[in-house]
Amino acid sequence: MMAQPNMMPVPSIQQPGAAPQQMAAATPAAAPPAAASSYVVQLGSTKSQTDALANFADAQQKYPSLLGSYQPLVRKTDLGPKGTWYRLQVGPLADKDAAYRLCGQLKAKGHGDCLVMAQ
Repeated sequence: MMAQPNMMPVPSIQQPGAAPQQMAAATPAAAPPAAASSYVVQLGSTKSQTDALANFADAQQKYPSLLGSYQPLVRKTDLGPKGTWYRLQVGPLADKDAAYRLCGQLKAKGHGDCLVMAQ
């Protein structure tokens, strides 16, 4: 009588067009790194998009060295009973410090109030 050779399972060969088989991961996948936040500076808020864009054009003319390279970001926001408002923002800026720096420079030149917001 002949001894049977040790048998080991052979991986199956996948046929073309067949769906790949799912295999359990040996180790859990690492969570993706948190997305870096970017920041915007809010220059104001108005009841119409047209007014927000006009306000940006005025501010850009008044502070060309600070706002000349930015395009306006106008974000429509529903504030419930207060109605719909259009937030005029510029950015994104690289980090929170850059956003606060821009806001401070605008205030120093007389812009009034601005707000730094994470995007």
